[in-house]
Order: sequence, then structure tokens, then C-alpha cells
Amino acid sequence: MEMLSFMADTHTYLVNYDPSTIAGAILWGVVAGIFTTAILMLSGQLLQKIVLPSYLGLIYKGVDLRGKWIAQKTFSGGITYHYVLILKQNAHSLKGSMTIAKMNSQPGSPGGYLGDYVQGFEASGVTWEGFVTLNMSSDDRRSLSFVTTLLQVRNRGQSLVGHMAYRSSVVDKVDSEEMTWTRG
Repeated sequence: MEMLSFMADTHTYLVNYDPSTIAGAILWGVVAGIFTTAILMLSGQLLQKIVLPSYLGLIYKGVDLRGKWIAQKTFSGGITYHYVLILKQNAHSLKGSMTIAKMNSQPGSPGGYLGDYVQGFEASGVTWEGFVTLNMSSDDRRSLSFVTTLLQVRNRGQSLVGHMAYRSSVVDKVDSEEMTWTRG
């Protein structure tokens, strides 16, 4: 009988949710802490992802670079590169994607020309005082490529002119070239 009484007392002690007991105070303190943490995390995310970007979008008075930008370059031998850059903008912050399509080339020996290809990139950067910096990395990890650009906004926001530095596939070193992007 004593064993049953001890088990009943232990069971009552474990399920006692009364905050006036030590166990109840600890339990409700932990529950309140978890709920407070969850509410603070959700509030922070709401502020960071919705409220602040909306506010910055309302007060931003700089150039609007959102949309499609295109460029094309033709090199010796008729090799042509077509570039398409899609930008999304939130105040000074830029995000988007770029695609490079290489056409009219022949594959060479190992370490030589890759032949025709299409390469996709994820882009992020900023615009400030009439200049744009973008960092891009390939969106497919099986074909690694990196690009950094510094561009100037020209022609009343209708073109971006500057340089693009990238990892060259031909000699596996940093190479660069001039670029002129126009709105597409």
C-alpha cells in the first residue's frame, strides 16, 4: 500500500501544473520562454523581410534598375556571347540572375575552348551614387564560374557601362573585358 501511495504522490507531483509550486513555476517559465522566443523570432523576420524592404522602397529616390538587361559581344572567329541579366531591386540592394550563351565556337583540346554552352549565374550587388557592383556565381556547381562587375549608370538609366572580371575557362586565371548593357 505504501508503494501505491508513493507512486500516486510522485504522479501528482510530476503533473502538477500549478505555478505556485516549484515544478509548476519551472514548467511555466520554460513554456513562456519558448513562446517569447518564437514571437521575437517571427517579429524579427517580419520586420526584416517585409516591413523594412517596403519602407526602403518607399523612400528610395535613386535609379530604378529592375528588369531585363542585355549585352552581346562578337570575337575573332565569329564567336558570339549573348548576355541576359534580370535584376530585382529593393532600394540600393540588387538581386537577380544572369545567363551567358556562347555560340559559333568549336571545342578544342583539354584546357582549350569549351565549345558552345549556356551558363547561368545568381547575382547580388548594390547601386550607389550612379555605380553598380554585382557579384555572380554559377547556379550549377558542376560548372563553376565567378564574375564581378563594376558598372556606371549612363544614358538616363538606359545603359550600364563598365568592366566585368571573371574566371577564364581558357587559361584558368582572372580575365576581364569591357561591357555595355542596355535595357531589354
